[in-house]
Amino acid sequence: MKIFSTQLQGKFQSIMDQEEEFEDAARLAVQAVRGLGRLWVAGSPSAHAIALALAGHPDAPEGTTAIVPSPETEALAEVDRLFLIIHPDEQEDMLSFIRTCENSETPLIIFTQDDARINELLGPLNCHISAPSADPVIPDENGERYGYPFDLSAMFAGQLLYLYIKELSDELE
Repeated sequence: MKIFSTQLQGKFQSIMDQEEEFEDAARLAVQAVRGLGRLWVAGSPSAHAIALALAGHPDAPEGTTAIVPSPETEALAEVDRLFLIIHPDEQEDMLSFIRTCENSETPLIIFTQDDARINELLGPLNCHISAPSADPVIPDENGERYGYPFDLSAMFAGQLLYLYIKELSDELE
């Protein structure tokens, strides 16, 4: 378990090193939560439970709501902001939903690994927080690996985003 803990600390540190990205994302989100919009949270299929947990988190801005991403999603508007968590194995599947958000001019805060196809779709108003590798981190005796860190990394990134939003909101009062 020490290996997992050590590896997880490294993943968390790589997330924390993106201070500028979190500040930009918080500014983007505050425009909605202190304005006429709301903050939505969505996850790719395997990250949906994370989105639900973050939407109901005690530090979530008031009115934060989870949605299931779909190209038919029409609840989003220009005044809203979407925190979208995408598991790296599901990036391809989420491209059409990202296009839907871009077409509705809903600014996005995306947490996933760097991907040229996703970055190409994102407009200048969007924020990308780079997820560390989602590969398992603990080797077993057969050379296989287990201990997947993505879910914990996504929860950590969401919690940090909420703390940045609160800090910025407090400064504006």
